[in-house]
Amino acid sequence: MSSWMASPLLLFVGAALFIAALAAWVSELRHSPDRAMESYLAPKERKTLNLRKRHEVGSWQHQTHLAFRRLGVDVRGWEPIAVGLVFIALLGVTTLGLLRLLQLPSGIAISGGLILSAFDVHGFLTAAWDRMRREVAKDVPTLMLRLSGMIQAAPNVLESLDEAAHSLDHNRPLRPWLMHWVSEIQERGLSAFDDMQEEAETISPSLLLAT
Repeated sequence: MSSWMASPLLLFVGAALFIAALAAWVSELRHSPDRAMESYLAPKERKTLNLRKRHEVGSWQHQTHLAFRRLGVDVRGWEPIAVGLVFIALLGVTTLGLLRLLQLPSGIAISGGLILSAFDVHGFLTAAWDRMRREVAKDVPTLMLRLSGMIQAAPNVLESLDEAAHSLDHNRPLRPWLMHWVSEIQERGLSAFDDMQEEAETISPSLLLAT
């Protein structure tokens, strides 16, 4: 077997082992004590537990969820495997391209494939995160106008925030984000407000001013 065929074969064998290890790890997470406890909780308590376990906004898990949601795929709980699959697919295509088209030595082709694939995966995730931040920033002026009018009509800030959230475009990310935090503030009280502002600052400075 020629060297340019043997190296990709070893690469794909290693990729298969990597995916198997990721699957085993995620399977262990899904059967953790917290997961088992969920089946014994009432619906409202289960919802509260799920909210607490939400990924930190801006984290790589959150970015992965955003990126795949754009493709119509829900990868919640499977983020490592989703990223791993994208990386392996890109690695295989890139390495074979460098081997066949540029006729590079196997070691250089694999090293180049690793580097290029890592950059591509990073770009795939950050593009979704940047797009979400831009969409939120575009909706902030609308939120501020509606919230101002609702507070003048009804001084209850939380109710006004809830009404303003429901009035936003359901296809945009600001609406579900606000609805989540309205629910959190209702359940946890004002202690959730600081967490809300911290997330708002991570997403957009203008969102922090609006909240």
